[in-house]
Amino acid sequence: MPIPKPTRRELVRLAAAMPALALPAVLRAGSGEPGAGNPSHFTFRQGEVRLTVISDGALTLPVSALGVNADPQEVRAFLAGYFLSPEVNYAHTNHLLIETGAAKVLVDVGSGNRIQDSAGRLSANLAAAGVDAESITHVVITHAHPDHVWGIRDDFDEAILPGAAYFIGGAERAFWMQDGLAARVPPEMQQDVSDT
Repeated sequence: MPIPKPTRRELVRLAAAMPALALPAVLRAGSGEPGAGNPSHFTFRQGEVRLTVISDGALTLPVSALGVNADPQEVRAFLAGYFLSPEVNYAHTNHLLIETGAAKVLVDVGSGNRIQDSAGRLSANLAAAGVDAESITHVVITHAHPDHVWGIRDDFDEAILPGAAYFIGGAERAFWMQDGLAARVPPEMQQDVSDT
């Protein structure tokens, strides 16, 4: 199957649609506290391209990692203004499936359940969206943080999308593939690095 080669104009057009993904949060900010939960998926179109946002679940992490270079009181006020907890960061983890022509391109693969049991819903939610995982032709890895790549394999260490071609930026790949990287990164990052 040929690899699609979008033009720069097509990429810019697709990028212009991305703010629509943030629109629900913007609307929520002025309409009161949001309800709990996250849909398994939702689909919309941009021209001939079908876009589906697929949930991998959610992660609950300490807020201390947010706004580390900002005044803590300003961070708390910002979070309160958007009806977010000043103590716990509850983050939905969503991934974009781009369908154009014969190509089905998934952006990132989530964390699986390797960070928290509240994540790892990608495969089930692809099925809920009517997407056969075997039909995904390409996976684009934006960056190799655990919440973007640890879901690449299932509990049996098998690839969840074995037929897909995988893509990651050269500089990103070179960084994570350095020999001895785990010994050179800050202690808080060592858990994210594997030397195998």
